[in-house]
Amino acid sequence: MNKKRKILICGAGAVTHELLKRLSGRWELTLIGRDPANLERAHAVYEGELTTVEGDPSSSVVLEQAGLAGQEYVAALDEDDAVNLAVARAACQAEVVHVLAVYYQAQSQESFDELKVEALLASAALARELNHFLEAPDLAVTPLGGCRGAVMELKTEDMPHLVGRRVDSVRGDKWRLVALSRDGQLLLTDPHLRVQRGDRLLLLGPPDTYGDVCSQLECGLPGFPLSWGHTLLVVLNSKDADEHEGLMNEALGWALNSQVSDTIILCRQGQCDLKTQINEWPAACQVRVEQAPSGLLERARELCGQSEVGLVVMGKFEPTLLESLAKSALMNLAESLGAPLVLAGGTAPYQKILVPFNGRARSLAALEVAAEVARQSGGEVSLAMVEEPEFMHDGKGVTWVEQVRALAKEQAHILKLPIEEVVLEGNPVRRISELSADYDLMVVGGSSRGRGLLSPNVGEHLAEKAACSVLVVAKEG
Repeated sequence: MNKKRKILICGAGAVTHELLKRLSGRWELTLIGRDPANLERAHAVYEGELTTVEGDPSSSVVLEQAGLAGQEYVAALDEDDAVNLAVARAACQAEVVHVLAVYYQAQSQESFDELKVEALLASAALARELNHFLEAPDLAVTPLGGCRGAVMELKTEDMPHLVGRRVDSVRGDKWRLVALSRDGQLLLTDPHLRVQRGDRLLLLGPPDTYGDVCSQLECGLPGFPLSWGHTLLVVLNSKDADEHEGLMNEALGWALNSQVSDTIILCRQGQCDLKTQINEWPAACQVRVEQAPSGLLERARELCGQSEVGLVVMGKFEPTLLESLAKSALMNLAESLGAPLVLAGGTAPYQKILVPFNGRARSLAALEVAAEVARQSGGEVSLAMVEEPEFMHDGKGVTWVEQVRALAKEQAHILKLPIEEVVLEGNPVRRISELSADYDLMVVGGSSRGRGLLSPNVGEHLAEKAACSVLVVAKEG
């Protein structure tokens, strides 16, 4: 079960009370307010866990008492713009990942913009907009005239599990799918029409029904590995059948948490007696066992080409010396599969996830996947950054590690995920490999490009030497 998200709300006025009525119990909430009566009312309207602190929300002492530094979200909802600005500034200094604020005077907007926090102009629909942002950031809601209804827009990129479904199956008691936007054209619903990748779904319903929409369609369902495909491929590549049970248990965790609809288990002849393990597979996931008389990896590539495989799980392997010298064996394998590859190390469940991070495109892709895995498992993500020489800076005295840490904070805000930073010195492969002993999963982005005798693939070496399970996200070039 995913742990509750921590939020500090500053101000206990009307906007806060309307928001508390709408927020689900998935929050560990702390509320600061000056009026004891308003704080008491807050307990009456919020159904979840609530801690109240009486005092001035702009006071640094009160904010510290409320646990500002340990919050994932801070919402400055006082009725005084100056108080909200002070709260937002303190939250930014405390490096809170997500900071929201309201303001009542238009001239206050510039001050909030300078802090780079999410700020909304107070209005009658403010509580609804705040709740939309907190509970369903993937669902765009446009109110209709008179607040009698709303048009809701969903992107299939955010909800890949809807791809392939008939449009008449995407419906609820109070809302309907009324149209699709595809390739710049508006398609009215037809019983035979099916949702495709890249579609935008237009839903119509009452203004407050988005909660029902998200409940039924599973808004926010992590896209990994469904954005690659709906099939899980398990390759029992170890020649020792005694090691298959551990590999199957780790693969079962993916089947339970990732919402894949099909599983293919590929094994050698004589090593496919898996009835006990298969009985534990979720009923909603169809399982097929296939024997490969020879060429296990070759058959795995064929299956990835024939099926919509979203994830491949296999045991760790060591390439031959010739393969190591001639080419990037692991990255070539991952690229040829066309799907992310898990090298099972027996360290599931994944509560602590490590991402080697240098700010480049491959590490950004790995971080995005790690964030989705963390949401599935309720785990935590850490970024490992190995300092480059001090002389590497941007000409303004800003070091490489400072640039990368700034990018990491930006990504944490975009992904809405608290991220721990671990800064190391020395050889990247050795230091990160040593650190991996404290983690359950390492997510590595990589490519086979640039591999040669004197140009080792750092991502590949990390994957080979890691003391935990490894998820490789590799793309050609």
